[in-house]
Amino acid sequence: MRLSPPRKINWSIAILFGLIGILLHQGIIPVETFPELDFWLMTVAFLILAIATLLKGL
Repeated sequence: MRLSPPRKINWSIAILFGLIGILLHQGIIPVETFPELDFWLMTVAFLILAIATLLKGL
């Protein structure tokens, strides 16, 4: 299996989602309507990076 580096836009989106997830988890950004949002943002960030690494051209 050949892996390829993700494009900058995919990497930037994943980093943004990850940072927002960390800030939510630390309570810096309070969200009371959806308490598990930090977990899901971190999960989406990881999936973006994993899929972009596995598929060539993403």
